[in-house]
Formats: sequence, structure tokens, C-alpha cells
Amino acid sequence: MEVTQRKEIQDVPVMRGIMVAWNWVKENQKHFAGKVIPPDIISMDEDDAAMAITMQELFMTTHDMDRDEDEIQSPFIFIFSNKDDMEFFMHEIRDKRDIRVSCMCNTD
Repeated sequence: MEVTQRKEIQDVPVMRGIMVAWNWVKENQKHFAGKVIPPDIISMDEDDAAMAITMQELFMTTHDMDRDEDEIQSPFIFIFSNKDDMEFFMHEIRDKRDIRVSCMCNTD
């Protein structure tokens, strides 16, 4: 298994999308009623981020059912404390800008 090279992390499509979406969230924070937590991959060191990207790419290309999909996908998920905020985000990011990101709502 070849691990994604560090210098290429920011060029991986999933990372480009996450960074565009996170920058948009920060610029539009006033529109959110609740908390928005960025994907963990943003704060990972480069080696861990490269491994997470590699594992996600491997899972997506092989559909390896022996691996825990939630564990593989979790570093890439935006978490919202308010469902309306999540729907607003998805409308702005996915629908209007065609940026593919994952999110979930956790009201706890």
C-alpha cells in the first residue's frame, strides 16, 4: 500500500473540498445557530492525514467490507450541533458549489 505523499495532501480532491468548505464555514459563521466542528483531518499531522487519505482511498476503491467504514470516514466528517445549520451547509456547499463533503448532526 502506497501512502499519499505529504506534499500532495493539500492537492487530494477530498482535502481541497474540505478546506474550501471549512473556509466557507469560517467566513459565514454568523449564519449558524449552533456549533460546527471541522473534520479531524484538518488538525492531523501530515503523516496521520496521509494515512487517513490512503485508507479512505483504499476503502473507496476496494469496498473492503472487513474494514470499519465509520472509522475510515470519521476524519473527513463535519459535525453540526443544529440540523438546520447542516442543511444550510449542504445546500451551500454541495448543491450550489458541487463540493462533495460528508457531515452529520450530533445534537448531544
